[in-house]
Parts: sequence; structure tokens; C-alpha cells
Amino acid sequence: MGFSFKSMGNNDVSQTDNPLSGVPVKKRGWLLIFGLYAGLAITAVVLGSLYRVLPKRSEVLAKRKAKPEFSSYALILSPLKTDEARKVAQSIMSDIGEDSTKTKMVISGTAFHKQCTSLAEYGHLIAQSAIQAQQPQTTVQAQLTDKMLNIMISDKILAQFYIIGNFGNASLDEIQKTVLPVFTGIDLRSKTIGKVHIFTYYNGGDSLSNVGFTNYLKDAGFVVTTR
Repeated sequence: MGFSFKSMGNNDVSQTDNPLSGVPVKKRGWLLIFGLYAGLAITAVVLGSLYRVLPKRSEVLAKRKAKPEFSSYALILSPLKTDEARKVAQSIMSDIGEDSTKTKMVISGTAFHKQCTSLAEYGHLIAQSAIQAQQPQTTVQAQLTDKMLNIMISDKILAQFYIIGNFGNASLDEIQKTVLPVFTGIDLRSKTIGKVHIFTYYNGGDSLSNVGFTNYLKDAGFVVTTR
């Protein structure tokens, strides 16, 4: 019949005439899309982590308006393991709870010395300061405690004082000569200006220095809670 596929050559729809040929689905295009989503996901995770550490704006503004009714002081004596440091930070944050906007929060250690603007920042710096702390030296510990005292005597509100770590290999005589004189000032503050409740987080167990120091605090009239 003379019919052949060759005779239909002019009626074929070529690739250039196909309206969809100009927009092929390419693997590279999908990779770009997935890459964009991955980048957004990573950014969200990073910003989320920063947001948890940085103080919330609402909490900072409320703190500026509210007059402190309580105060919380965390003194880092020596380094702690990461898990221990986080547990201590969480315990202290739980003590403050919903009263964070009414609480003055101060941390003093070899890594950080700061008055915090939010509970999240306070907990974060307690943990980081305990992890990054230098090995214990009584002279340094006395200086850090003195910094605390200078802030503590600036108001008359109830104070919770957290002592974290240990005195290392220092003898009781050495502690008595360097650290205890500063606590005499804290004792005076507690009896004449505003009560100070002491919490201890010793990581050295029932060492002679830990037990002796705690006994001194109790003999001086402090309310001491050992955790």
C-alpha cells in the first residue's frame, strides 16, 4: 500500500516541539530543593539552641520592672563533671521556679562572674562555669566569695547561697585563714541585714575539709542544707 513510517516523518512531534521538553525534571533541581530545606532545618536547630540559652525578652522586661524579693548566689569552688554540673544547675533552677522574675541571680567562678538576667542564662552559666572551672585554690576561692559578699550586702532580701565543688587538698587551717574570714562577713549579713540560707553541693564526699567547713557554718548559726 506504500504506507511506511518514513512517510510520517514530517508529522512526528519532535523533542523541540514538545511543550514539556523545555522543563525537564532534573536531579540537580531536586538536590537544590533538598539542600535548601536542609539549610533551613540546620538554621532552625541553631537558633533554637541559642534561644534556650538567651534570656526571653518578656522575662528580661519583667525582671527590670519587678523589684527583687529573693536572691540566689552560686559559688563555684572547683570543676565538676558535665553530668554533675547539669544536675546541680537543674536543682538550683528548680528552687527558683516561677519566682525568677523576682529573683536576683548571681554566679561567681573562675570561668564566669555575672549577675544574670534570666533563669535560663543562670542555669546555663552555672553548668558551664562548673565544667570550665580551674582546680581549687583557697586564695582564689576567697576572692570569689568576697565578690559575692560585695553584691550580697547591697540589699536586704532573703539570700540562698549555693556552694558548689570542694576545697581540693586544702587543710582546715588553710581554709580557716583564707576562706572563713569572708564567711564571717556573710554571717554578719545574715544576722543583721537579711537571712542567708546555705546549700552545699560537695563533689568530694565527706572529706575532712568539707565536713569541717560545714560544721563551721552550722556553728556560726547558718541554716545549711547538704545536697
